[in-house]
Amino acid sequence: MRLLSKQQGIKFFKKFSMISIFIFLCSSSVPLPTSLAVATLQTSQSSEQIEDSKKTQEIMESNILDGLTYQKTSGLEQAKLVREGKITSRELVELALTQISEQNPQLNAVITLRAEAALKEADSLIDTGQPFLGVPLLLKGLGQTLKGESNTNGFVFSKDQVSGGTSAFVKGLQDAGFIIIGQTNFPELGLKNITDSKLYGPTRNPWNLDYQAGGSSGGAGASLAAGMVPVASGSDAGGSIRIPAAWTGTIGLKPSRGVLIGNSPSEKGQAVHFALTRTIADSESLFRKLEKEPLQEAPDLTGMTVAYSSKSPIGTPVSPEAVKAVEKAVTFLKEQGFNLVEVENPIDGVKLMESYYTIGAASAGIVNFLASQKLHRPITLEDVDIVTWALAQTSKTVTKEEVNQAWEFNQEAAIEMADFHTKYPLFLTPTTAYPASKVDDPLLSPEYAEQLAHIDDLPAEKKLPLIYNQWLESLTLTPFTQQANLTGEPAISLPTHISETGLPMGIQFNAARGQDKLLLKIGELFEVNDQFRLLHTNSSEPEISEEGTQTDPSEPEISEEGTQTDPSESEISEEGTQTDPSESEISEEGTQTDPSEPEISEEGTQTDPSEPEISEEGTQTDPNEPEISEEGTQTDPSEPEISEEGTQTDPSEPEISEEGTQTDPSEPEISEEGTQTDPSEPEISEEGIQTDSSEPEISEEGTQTDPSNSEISEEETQVSSSELEGNMKKLKTGKVESKEIDTKKRALKSREKIKDNQADLSINIKANEKEPIFKLPTQMAIIEEKERENNKNLSKHDRVIKSVTKVDEREKRLPQTGELLSLIPYLVGISLLGGSFMIIKRHRF
Repeated sequence: MRLLSKQQGIKFFKKFSMISIFIFLCSSSVPLPTSLAVATLQTSQSSEQIEDSKKTQEIMESNILDGLTYQKTSGLEQAKLVREGKITSRELVELALTQISEQNPQLNAVITLRAEAALKEADSLIDTGQPFLGVPLLLKGLGQTLKGESNTNGFVFSKDQVSGGTSAFVKGLQDAGFIIIGQTNFPELGLKNITDSKLYGPTRNPWNLDYQAGGSSGGAGASLAAGMVPVASGSDAGGSIRIPAAWTGTIGLKPSRGVLIGNSPSEKGQAVHFALTRTIADSESLFRKLEKEPLQEAPDLTGMTVAYSSKSPIGTPVSPEAVKAVEKAVTFLKEQGFNLVEVENPIDGVKLMESYYTIGAASAGIVNFLASQKLHRPITLEDVDIVTWALAQTSKTVTKEEVNQAWEFNQEAAIEMADFHTKYPLFLTPTTAYPASKVDDPLLSPEYAEQLAHIDDLPAEKKLPLIYNQWLESLTLTPFTQQANLTGEPAISLPTHISETGLPMGIQFNAARGQDKLLLKIGELFEVNDQFRLLHTNSSEPEISEEGTQTDPSEPEISEEGTQTDPSESEISEEGTQTDPSESEISEEGTQTDPSEPEISEEGTQTDPSEPEISEEGTQTDPNEPEISEEGTQTDPSEPEISEEGTQTDPSEPEISEEGTQTDPSEPEISEEGTQTDPSEPEISEEGIQTDSSEPEISEEGTQTDPSNSEISEEETQVSSSELEGNMKKLKTGKVESKEIDTKKRALKSREKIKDNQADLSINIKANEKEPIFKLPTQMAIIEEKERENNKNLSKHDRVIKSVTKVDEREKRLPQTGELLSLIPYLVGISLLGGSFMIIKRHRF
């Protein structure tokens, strides 16, 4: 063998060294041990499979709200998620509809749904900076009209009536970004503080199904507390926002007279429109959005003097629980540096309520008019609630002088309260004197029921005293709320107390007119210092189960049948005897089986500290107070159109004024939006009934000239897919082998099938298109069948998850082969280096 020269050897060494180093560097650029194996698998994937994997990941990441999380989020929080693209408005609406389908059969809080229309509005929503972008909202079914939707005023004979236009307040809600998904329950004409109309049936309290949710915005309070929506609209002419807020553990602001869009500034108006919320931020944001002109900002709270009282302004008893709620608030405020002064209410509460009932009775002529349009005859006792009947008969004899005197006293009270607030910017009282009443308690004694049935036989001078006396039973429950409506002041109910029986109660702050933001600021102080007691907040507060019942052991628990299991209450046996007081379940006989036909429990004879007491005179001492105005005697009906029967139905919608009066039907002015214009000063009819051109007027015969129309929207319900979406999150995406991609594709098909089933659940049966939700009990059977099919698909989906897990395990084992493959370049490089050294060593040069 020829020996290499020295130059040839060096040249040979350089070539081999460079080749070896190049191979070594290439091999080390790929991380060990699995990269080569995974890269090999990736090359076998088609572009279509990779795209499917990306879609799967997007689906999983988009499902950030499940049912329970949705129930706890505020309106502003939901709007933020929509704006950031983390959830769509359609998905929020679907979550809301799911909550309604699950909980409403027990609560009966929602009376109509417009699911299809709401979903279309959600899909076409454009972000223009709305504070509540794409957030679902439930609208009060009384006095807040939406074109084409139900506007029955709670009367059976008007069950098919629809609105011909949308009111200014409702347009304001839509401009704020809300998607209106349906309407909430209310009592007939809003005349009561409980929700129990013949047409819709009673609304039950989500804290305890045996109890009322309040009135007249009872459906709003129950739906909000249960977590169906983060905000629910309401109206207030004597406490209709604040009383349901107190009894359902929510926030209820009654704004100053005339400061918000859709609220009349008339000095003879007592009704206002706003909303119930679960956070002060939601209330404040909506208030600022609806302001006609910016009001004065809240002053500094440091060292402020707060007046307080726990005494009833009409001299009726107040429960120890209500007193305790105020005492807790007083202690808290003192700790925060406020000066607290106990005072007497400066207004004569008895005289105030007498004027309240005079105005309410005067406005009740609307009932006679509505009946004449639909029934073509005068109303009978069988047509309406007995209280509605009594007020309608009394309206025929109320004089102009009596109405004027009532408003003169109210204006004097307003001046006196304005002077009071110069010394005491805030006035603290209980919101209600007692916790909620039982669902089966009519708050009317048989004695007074008999007298009301024959009130048309009484002389005029005896009718108004009877109205006051019969309402005293219900008024005793809530004597603190009416004053703010008659003086025009703002007031707010804050959810700060839970009674020993597990029922929520509120405290109320009043402020001077225009000081609404001061109320919001004091509310924020309580909120940030964890003084609120809500049904849906965190683990320390009670929660709602999938069936809509309470699950917190610290509060009375609601069983699957809807019965209470509070250890603080003793059980009543079927024979009516009390069992061991250490056991607390109330039997299943007291639960509601159908929202349209609630059962009366055998435990109705059980005494309860939250229930009203009977005075020595035989009257009940803790009932609710009635309401007047747009929620009650002053509803917001639209003008009637001409029906096939020849009755009048005009698509324009003049509202009933807060004074409870109706404008002249022969000459109403209709705005471009289809609603009636509102003059600042109401007129007085020859019979002494007030007329305000902003609202329907009572004619010289005492009848209303402008009823509203209403249409029952199509009911659609959907089954929640949160469980499926939770399973989908277990799927891994990205760099996986083709078998895993195929498995995920099968999972997606399974999910699409379930979505199809959910879509089928949108109830749109033509035979029931115009029927309210409470009249479709058969829908639940359809929903249950679809749920069973979904459960089957979920089982299949679980098997898919297991399959994917096995694929993951195989993938973890693949790097063992990859290690061997990746070592080859290293070995080649080392061999070449070693070979070159061996050649140089062997050959001398």
